Amino acid sequence: MGHIKFKNKVLFVEFFVRSVAFYGKDKASKIPPKTLHYLGKSLSKKIRYYDIKARSFKDNFEKFFGFKDGKPVVKEGNEHKIEAYDHAKGFCLVAREYYNLEKKEWFRSSDEIVTRCCLPDNFRILSVDNKGNFITDFPRGRTSIPVNKTFVYLCHMTEYSPIPEPKEHRHPNIYLVLYIKNYGFHNKIDVLPKEKFKFIDSSNLCNDKSASIRDYRKSKNKFSF
Repeated sequence: MGHIKFKNKVLFVEFFVRSVAFYGKDKASKIPPKTLHYLGKSLSKKIRYYDIKARSFKDNFEKFFGFKDGKPVVKEGNEHKIEAYDHAKGFCLVAREYYNLEKKEWFRSSDEIVTRCCLPDNFRILSVDNKGNFITDFPRGRTSIPVNKTFVYLCHMTEYSPIPEPKEHRHPNIYLVLYIKNYGFHNKIDVLPKEKFKFIDSSNLCNDKSASIRDYRKSKNKFSF
């Protein structure tokens, strides 16, 4: 097995974000039971996302980076894609699925690799100790994310407008389930043959029975995240 080595240790974090977004208070009652803040295995059977560069919707993408046995791995033949990233700012894998109210089904978006500066849904890493444990203030208040632990954040943001008018500037109601696992520091990424990469997917975080739930749904704040 080959690997990509770094001069210094790098922080690795994985996200799987599940969301339901809509406008209007009456829509919530029309959404199937257990869809809002659904906890369970991924139900996405199709892929649909907007490709900004291509300016069009896409229905496929290649998975080439993930985690196996607590270690970061890349699919063989994609090493050059990993080497193009700024390693010093950490490796954060973000996968998403969302519920489409019109089609009444779940869709998967493409995976993204981002740095600590561009985390999903305003998630922030405030500080990291020398063991890789870090502190976040998502969605409010400071909490710790220890190494090799999976957490599930349940949040709800109420529809609002940053300015009175026009309506197109309104932010929708968002029901968010955010899975996160901190893999700590690593100084290399293992290269896996394509056939061994087949079952590696961020949605596996949904199957982690040891995951701890952090529930912010009953927040009295107008905006929970």
